[in-house]
Amino acid sequence: MAVAATAISSAQIPDVLIHVDLRPTYRAFNGGGTTGHWYDDLGRASTVGLSLTLEPGLKAYFSQRLERIANDGDPDQLDEYYVEDEGNWRVGKQELPFGPKFLDRESALGVKTHLIVADQPLDVQVCDAGPGRPRGLVARIGERLGISFEIGNHFGIAGTSLAILRIPEASPGIGRGYGQVLGVDYGQVSGDLSSKIEFVAVRKGETDADMDENVLDVSASLKPDRYRSVTFGFTRAFQQSTNVMRASGSFYAYKGATVEPLVRYKDGKLLDFGISLRLKV
Repeated sequence: MAVAATAISSAQIPDVLIHVDLRPTYRAFNGGGTTGHWYDDLGRASTVGLSLTLEPGLKAYFSQRLERIANDGDPDQLDEYYVEDEGNWRVGKQELPFGPKFLDRESALGVKTHLIVADQPLDVQVCDAGPGRPRGLVARIGERLGISFEIGNHFGIAGTSLAILRIPEASPGIGRGYGQVLGVDYGQVSGDLSSKIEFVAVRKGETDADMDENVLDVSASLKPDRYRSVTFGFTRAFQQSTNVMRASGSFYAYKGATVEPLVRYKDGKLLDFGISLRLKV
């Protein structure tokens, strides 16, 4: 309704772009069993969407998932929908500005602002996804070195949060999660090699099953050209005494299409293997 009202008031038909990001994935598990889904091993969804550029400089975006994850803390079919003044503010359902969106990645309805403080980018979002879902204040400051926090209720319940440690369907779900999350991340690029380290601490569990945890992830990626890349990573959950090692890649197949395999070993045993055919337009 807000997008329509803006378009009418501007007396101009907005420019419309169609976005397609598909991740059909075949997964095989230790001990047998296979599945096929429209989301990958880390819960990242296949989406189709529209973006509209409006005369006053505003941009609107809408996307829908092709498949929801069972027991996901975000049961909405809509993945994101928002209106923004790019680089200044955004209103609607959107990804929370926490870290590099690897260990902790989820979306919620809210208002986000982008600021510059001491020459460093600062993103702040107030969010409220509803009862039993993320609600509170989220912020991240920094670029290469970033510091993030979430304060409120029910953070970390999406199938994409801490997904490197488990399969997406094993997410905590609605009513669970944490009231406090702190993160620190650092990334560096040197030629064809890039590296990243991220630490996340979760506290103030909503239930007895949501125990405090400290998680460290370290990864290195080699990208010799734009057609291929490989990544090796190690994740440690200290309180659970759990280690996950992974190897993944991205290989050009055709225009807009790449093949993306991922294999994970948890505490020395194969957790799963997945291969996605990603098509992005």
